[in-house]
Amino acid sequence: MRQLTSRDLHDSLRGTPYLLDDSSEDSAKQLEILVKEADRIQDLFKEVKDNLRPIVRKTPEFLAYQTFHSNKLELQGPDLSRTLEIIRGVEQEDPDDLRVLLSSLAVSNDSHIVEVVGLHSAHLLAERIASGFATNLPFTMADLRQLNVFCIPDRHERGEFRHSDAVNLGQFFDTDDPLWFSKPLDRPVEVSWTDVPLHMQQVCDYISKKQICPPLAAAVAHAWFTHVHPFVDGNGRVARLLANVLLIRNDWPPLIIRHEERQEYLDALEESDIGRIQPLFGLFMNYIGFALEYLSRQDYFLPIYQLENRELENRFKQWNSRATRFIDLLSTELKKSGWHVDRIQMPSATTFQLLEDAVPGAASLLARARHSDGRGVRIGLGYMSNHMRSRCKNDVLMDGIHYPPTIYFQERNLYPNAIYPYLHRNDSTIPIREITFSALEKEPCYVLTRTDNRLQIGPRSPVKFSFNLEPPSSIDTVARRVAGLFDSVNYPGFIR
Repeated sequence: MRQLTSRDLHDSLRGTPYLLDDSSEDSAKQLEILVKEADRIQDLFKEVKDNLRPIVRKTPEFLAYQTFHSNKLELQGPDLSRTLEIIRGVEQEDPDDLRVLLSSLAVSNDSHIVEVVGLHSAHLLAERIASGFATNLPFTMADLRQLNVFCIPDRHERGEFRHSDAVNLGQFFDTDDPLWFSKPLDRPVEVSWTDVPLHMQQVCDYISKKQICPPLAAAVAHAWFTHVHPFVDGNGRVARLLANVLLIRNDWPPLIIRHEERQEYLDALEESDIGRIQPLFGLFMNYIGFALEYLSRQDYFLPIYQLENRELENRFKQWNSRATRFIDLLSTELKKSGWHVDRIQMPSATTFQLLEDAVPGAASLLARARHSDGRGVRIGLGYMSNHMRSRCKNDVLMDGIHYPPTIYFQERNLYPNAIYPYLHRNDSTIPIREITFSALEKEPCYVLTRTDNRLQIGPRSPVKFSFNLEPPSSIDTVARRVAGLFDSVNYPGFIR
C-alpha cells in the first residue's frame, strides 16, 4: 500500500456531500494528523492481514460480539451470553441459504431471537455482497433493501423506503435499557422522502467504487446513509453494515462500535449532518486501530469476549459505585447555577479493565453538562496519566497491580470554525485534571490538579504545566468544588 496524502483524502470525497476543510492553519494541521493516522493504520494492517479472516470471521464469539454491540447501539437485543446462545443454535442448523434464516424468524415469538438472528444473517449477507466486488459486481439498490429486510425481519415496512417525513427516530428503542436517558428523538428528517431514491442511488454508486482510503469511505457511506434516513427502522444497523461492506471488500477487519461508545458516535454523526466528516472519520480510525492492535496477537478475540461476559469483580463494582455517586452529586450541585447533566453511562467491565491496562481506544463518555446559554462540558472516562500514577503510588492500586480509570473534563468550543466541538482533555482550562477513587474499603476521592505556573518560552511554544496530587478528600467536597469551576473557566468563543 502506498502512503496516503491529503490529496488522496480529498479525491476520496469527490461527488459526496462532505469536504475536508484545510483553508485555515488549524484545519490543515488536523487534516495532516488524520493522514498520518490513516497511514499508521494501513501499516499496522499489513502486519496482521494474514490473521484477519481465521480469527475474526470464523468464531461464534466474534459473531455474537459484533451482533450484540450493533443491537445495543439501537437499545435493542439481549445480553452477550444470550446472543451467543442464539447464534450457536443457528450455526448448528448450517443453512445453505440465508433465506432459511429469514423464514425461520417468521414463526418466532421471541423478539430477542428475531433481533439476533436477523442482524447476524444481515452480517453474513454483507460479507457475500462484499465478496461480489472481486467479480466487479456493483452494489445495488436491491442489495441495500435486502440488508434492511434482514435487519428488521418482523417489520411490515422492511426493505421499503419511507413514504413520509414524519418519522419518530426513537419509536423502537427499549426504554428500559440502561443506556436510555430520555433524550427527545422525535425530530424531522432532513431529506424529503421524495428525494430518497436519488440519494440512495448516489450512495450505491459510491460504495461500488474502488476506494483509496477504506476507513474514510466507510465513514462517508455511513454518514450519507444516516443523514438521508431512507427506511422507517433499521437505519443505524444498515449504515454500519454499509461501512463493513466497504471495509471487508478491501480485506480490512469489520467495524465494531461498542455500545459504550454510543454517545461519542452519535455526536460525530451530528457533526456529519452539517457536512463535517472529520470527527466520524477520526472515530472510525480509532475503532479500527483498536481492533488491529489486538489482531496483532493470535489470542485477539477471546480475551475481549471473556471480559465482556465475565462476572463483575469487586474493584469494578466499588469504583463504579463511587463514580456514580460523584456524577449524581455533581449534577445536584450544577443545577443550582443553571446547568443540566445528562448521565450517559457508566463503564462496562470490559471498558474498565481495558482502561486499567491503559488502552487509549477504551476511553468513553460518562456524562455531559450543558447550560442554556450554550456552554457545555463533557465528562469523560480515560486511563490514568503518568502524572497521576507517579503521585498516587500505592494509594489507589486496585489489586496491587492496576491503576483505576480517571474522570476528566472538556469544555465546549464555541468558535464557529472549531475543528471539534469540545477541547482535547489536555487543553482544558479546568484546573482539576483527573479524579479517581479507591476501590478499597476506604472512600477518599483523589484529585490531580494542574497549577497555574506556565513555562512558556515563546508566543507559539507549547504551554507546559506542573501537576499536584491533593490530599484525599470526600466525594461530596470534590463534587461541590468541580461544580463551582464550570462557571469560572474560559470557554473558547463564548461571549459573556
